[in-house]
Amino acid sequence: MRTMLAVVLFLSALVAGSQNAAPAKNAGGRTAAKKPRVADMRCEPLPPFYRSDETMVLQEKIGPNEASTTGNSFFMMPHPVKYVVVHLKPGTSDDAVYPVKIITRYIDDTIYENVMGAITPQAGTPIAWGPLETVPANVPKSKVPDILIVKVQENYALQPNAKGFTYTLSVEGCN
Repeated sequence: MRTMLAVVLFLSALVAGSQNAAPAKNAGGRTAAKKPRVADMRCEPLPPFYRSDETMVLQEKIGPNEASTTGNSFFMMPHPVKYVVVHLKPGTSDDAVYPVKIITRYIDDTIYENVMGAITPQAGTPIAWGPLETVPANVPKSKVPDILIVKVQENYALQPNAKGFTYTLSVEGCN
């Protein structure tokens, strides 16, 4: 069972890496423009979906003995953005592997899974994904992004030694 998990996580990491490493091709067969650098864009924090205060950073805690075994965080896109950058900073460490999905939901309720990878959280070591297109080449240009979902999944059944971890999470929308 652990071997199967390792294979699935390895293949997921390869797929995620290939999604971010290779430029997308548009319908005409031409290579899409190279992704801009975050430093060259105007970015702003995206608000968490269920917060009513001004805090743009979520503090999450997941674990086999916690109220939430999976981190499911939602960030609103109050206006269209071309790219998002996701920042996750573990507050505690764990030797277990946690699959992570970054999902864009559009106003017509369709979704696109932009990144699927795995992390082994190390306290204080930040992890960032992006810039990730909110409407990549394989999504119709008519789609309008609405919410970004960052899902840190549990795998306690396959890794019973997993103890969970705490982390902060924030997302920037960039144009």
